Amino acid sequence: MEVGAKTQWLDGALTLNGALFRTYKKNSQLFRFIPQGFLNAVTVIDRVRVTGGELELAARPTRAFTLRGGLGYVDAKITRYAGDPASVGNKAPYVPNWKTSLDATYEVELGQDRALVFNGRWDHTGRVYFDAQNSPAARRSPLDILSARASYETARWSFSLWGKNLTDKRYNSDVIVIFTGVPLPFTQAVFKAPPRTYGAELAMKF
Repeated sequence: MEVGAKTQWLDGALTLNGALFRTYKKNSQLFRFIPQGFLNAVTVIDRVRVTGGELELAARPTRAFTLRGGLGYVDAKITRYAGDPASVGNKAPYVPNWKTSLDATYEVELGQDRALVFNGRWDHTGRVYFDAQNSPAARRSPLDILSARASYETARWSFSLWGKNLTDKRYNSDVIVIFTGVPLPFTQAVFKAPPRTYGAELAMKF
């Protein structure tokens, strides 16, 4: 079930969209380590209830400047899990409770289908669990990521310089709990997200 609205204001210079939703997801696959047999297996969470809402904003105060933003909240709870009944009522894994973004673009026209385009983006991701048990060892705190791009664009090609994770935030992209309740160095397998990265990109249009 979903209800929402799409609106435009100021002769189309401002767009504001919103939605509220509730849905039920069946048979969600989850990678899990089973210590009893030292097995890596894909298990199935029978049912997850997802409730939330989202707002989207797009504004163009001037011809050169565009601002876009998004705000989303999701409450995803496990409502049925035959393989692990103790996890019923917990937060569904890999689903952050909050997601927020803000994207700003400024374009400088140079004439003859040429332009300089500058873009900056902020992404906020709320708390997330990587397992159905909501183990403290498999919980990631909220994080903020900044990125930027500067491009020279023509009608046929473009050249860009970009940077991601500009503040060099160190965080986990995934965590797999191996043993629970055992204080050993290998009680979890941690996968690190990329650190600050830079790059250049050349693109052609055909």
